[in-house]
Amino acid sequence: MANTRPKPEDLAERLEHLSSLLASLEEQLAQLYSQGEVAPTSSWITRYQARGKSKRYWYYKWQSSYPVFPTADGQLSRYKHLGKAGSSAYLEALTQILRRAQIDGFEQALKTLKAGLQDLGEEAMKNRREGSNSSRK
Repeated sequence: MANTRPKPEDLAERLEHLSSLLASLEEQLAQLYSQGEVAPTSSWITRYQARGKSKRYWYYKWQSSYPVFPTADGQLSRYKHLGKAGSSAYLEALTQILRRAQIDGFEQALKTLKAGLQDLGEEAMKNRREGSNSSRK
């Protein structure tokens, strides 16, 4: 049976590649956070219709699963009125939600990458132990 154990150079190369990628992702994530406010998790924009005397109007509100939006009386609400499409409040909410989605994606990628680094470290330790055991024989 052929020896299928990876060479130490292969492990070192993979470790270097993953470490470099980790540093790059962490830098990009920090840059996203520095760009401005981030939407609360579990928040979204909904469209609703209001009726006037002779017309119907479309408006937008920002919703969350839990109260996070400050109201005029100092309380927290699950809703924030954004007005019409294209309003400054609408655009700001959309920007924050987009930023939240990007951050969530980067954080998931970082979590996966860190798990890969841990697995690679364990693989290197296992190979080191096996190498030292075979040299004793």
